[in-house]
Amino acid sequence: MTVTVAAIALCVGSLGCDDKLNQVFLRRLTPEAAPECGTSADAKTLRITAVGDFTHTDATTSSIEISLGEPLFIDSFPKSTHALEVEVLADGGTVIEIGRSEAFDIAKLRDKGEIAIFMAPPNSLCPTGPPIHSRQGALAVVAGNDVIIVGGSDQNGRPVFRPEIYLTGQARFQEIEQNLFGDPMNGLAGASLTALPDRRLVLAGGALNAFQVYDPETRLFSEPPNLLSQDRAFHAAVA
Repeated sequence: MTVTVAAIALCVGSLGCDDKLNQVFLRRLTPEAAPECGTSADAKTLRITAVGDFTHTDATTSSIEISLGEPLFIDSFPKSTHALEVEVLADGGTVIEIGRSEAFDIAKLRDKGEIAIFMAPPNSLCPTGPPIHSRQGALAVVAGNDVIIVGGSDQNGRPVFRPEIYLTGQARFQEIEQNLFGDPMNGLAGASLTALPDRRLVLAGGALNAFQVYDPETRLFSEPPNLLSQDRAFHAAVA
């Protein structure tokens, strides 16, 4: 398989709609640590399934022979489709690679845009490369389509104050260029990192009675930190 998995044309209406088709490209994410992971010379068929709050039928799955190298036109996916599942099949129908896209709004897909797909062998994995900072005892929580990592200590036992983000759409880690609150000796040990329903995160407590809120739109934590009503560490925090 090449970096581009396939070109597809998606209908932006409901089942059987007559609205215009937007052509988008499925792009296989290339993991930095193992660029060839998730590819196979035995690939014969590409199967794409719509993901959403609807019943799966023959109309929500489409297939194409990879050797044809032609766009796959799909006019049967529901408007409420919010992600795509991709399977690569070898001869005999054996599934040899699987992947799933980030969540998206099908009505907002740009013509000739891209949908990134991370592929890997079934029941296996593909390494994405190391985080920016070596950490022990870090906190990691999903924020939107990405993962935020904070706290922990490095290989020398010193606190790590810089957060970082795993960008699922790029299959790589990126440092968030700000220092979080934390005690010089203990860092964020004992703090909690909690996901809110609106995709924000709340980092709270630990050695200092402070909290900061992460905004997935700006990809930054609020500054300066605010104060909790009382000190607490190694506590439970639930949205």
